Amino acid sequence: MNKKKYNLLVLSDYDSRIKWGVSLASYFDEFSELTIYIKEATDELLSFYVKDEYKVEKLKYLEDINFNNFDIIIIALGGKILLNAMDVIKKKCRDKCFLITGFNGLTAPYDTHGLLCRYGSDIICVNSRPEYVAFKKILEDMNLESSCLKLSGYLRHHTTLKYKDLIARKEIKKVLFIEQVTKPTQKQHKIDLIRWLIKYSIVHPDREIIIKTRSTGSINHTNSQHDKNNFKIFWNKISPKTPPNITFTEDRVEDLIPKIDLCISFTSTVLIEAMYANKKAVAINDFGIGKTIDNKIFVGSNILCSLENIIEDKIPVVDKDWQENNCIFSEKLIKKIVQESLDKLKFINEKNYVKPRMFYNKSEFKHLYKKESFIKSHSLYKSSVKNMLGFIKNYFIGV
Repeated sequence: MNKKKYNLLVLSDYDSRIKWGVSLASYFDEFSELTIYIKEATDELLSFYVKDEYKVEKLKYLEDINFNNFDIIIIALGGKILLNAMDVIKKKCRDKCFLITGFNGLTAPYDTHGLLCRYGSDIICVNSRPEYVAFKKILEDMNLESSCLKLSGYLRHHTTLKYKDLIARKEIKKVLFIEQVTKPTQKQHKIDLIRWLIKYSIVHPDREIIIKTRSTGSINHTNSQHDKNNFKIFWNKISPKTPPNITFTEDRVEDLIPKIDLCISFTSTVLIEAMYANKKAVAINDFGIGKTIDNKIFVGSNILCSLENIIEDKIPVVDKDWQENNCIFSEKLIKKIVQESLDKLKFINEKNYVKPRMFYNKSEFKHLYKKESFIKSHSLYKSSVKNMLGFIKNYFIGV
């Protein structure tokens, strides 16, 4: 067997980010040896997305990774961890590596900060056409080079591409509700939602209602820090007896979508996947439309819908133009990005190859950065809090 030409690193932490990073990396299989650093994932996710030949490592400290061993680095992270990763890579290997970033799920076209966190990558993958147009304008308005932006569409397991051929049933038999950790935000609204789901099951006793929960036991996920009220536990407090046609599941979305007829949520990439699969989809609007619920992205889609209309089967049809511009899963676009990456990689060490300058940096934006990278900073924070509490306790006892 011929030795593969490049070494590729996927740097990620949890669930959907791992899916995004590994899905993109899989298109480099022919040319690269792949190593994945992750924080935590279910065995099911790993078995489905990670091939046996991939090398998987535990992500602990960014400083301990030998980035110089890699030619291509795909960063599938977000927030301050992403900023720290970009900073460490800049110091250690930016001169020799080809850097790719992107967005693992639904992204608001006005997310300037999310864009600038990734700016400095050789390629920034963008999910939808409106997102691409908006981001391009933002960069141009800031006098920043925008050629790094590439329309990739959403990146998921290759089986997602087959959704396009699914034929939708007219009759609704199976309904999938996607639970979201912080939606709705208010406790009473969450109670109202649970009562509505129970009412839906009573009004439609012949339908199977599948509730896909976010939490997967003790395994952390992208929004674990916000997951203060486990939905299933909260549900049991409101309704100890679950109707027989309602089931809770942690099954893979990739397995659920082909089986369902209607997908309901507030805002989720799963709604995009469902529409791509020709399934009926609705985004709940009863609790508002905007940033708090994060459903503003569906304005113009025609799928924003009230709970009352959903229960009465007044299901809207997605606007076809919106669907074409926003529900993109394209092997062609991804292969084009892969080829461009490989072409540029040949010249990356030449003097005339211009690397994009990272927008955020520690000298100008010091408050954005943690003192140290990743887990180390969390332990320092906990230690500081513990010491402070100890001081307060001793002080007041002394008084």
